[in-house]
Parts: sequence; C-alpha cells; structure tokens
Amino acid sequence: NNCKEIVHSLVSDVREMEKSSEESLHSVKQLEKHTKEVEKIIGFVGEIAAQTNLLALNASIEAARAGEHGRGFAVVAEEVRKLADQSADAVQGITNLILNIQHEVKNV
Repeated sequence: NNCKEIVHSLVSDVREMEKSSEESLHSVKQLEKHTKEVEKIIGFVGEIAAQTNLLALNASIEAARAGEHGRGFAVVAEEVRKLADQSADAVQGITNLILNIQHEVKNV
C-alpha cells in the first residue's frame, strides 16, 4: 500500500513537471516571437536613421551652396546628422542585445 502511494506521488510529480515544462516551452516560444517583432521594428528605425543621415548630408550640401546665407542651416543640418548617428548607434546596441537574448533563448 505504501509503495502504491509512492508511485502515485511520483506519477503526480512527473505530470506537474511535464506541465511546467510545457508552460516554459510556450513562454520561450513567445519570447522568440516577440524578439523577432522587436527586430523588425529596430530594422525600421535603422532605416529611418540612415535616411535622416542622408537628408542631413543633402541639407549640408544645400547650405554650402547657399554660402553665407546657409550658415545657420548648416548648423541645423549638422545637429540632425549627429542625431541620426546617435540613432544608428542605439539601433546597433539594441540589435546586439536582441541577438544575445535570442542566443540565450535557444540555450533554454
């Protein structure tokens, strides 16, 4: 009778572990899905940063063509370029972080 209770308890524990494993697997899959969604958004932000950088370059060229009258615009264009560079750096940092998260998730 005692053996029967032990076996019953073991079976119950195994079922709980199975349920917990299934829940963990579901959570890991959701995490993978969400990191891929974030990856897409970061790609979009990276494209915006690249386009902004190009616009700043074009604005600098136009400011130079305007000569003395374009000097103030050149300062603004340079600040926009700096912001684009900072955005690109942030995108790279977030991309690296996401890659690390994806690597860790695969090891779970």
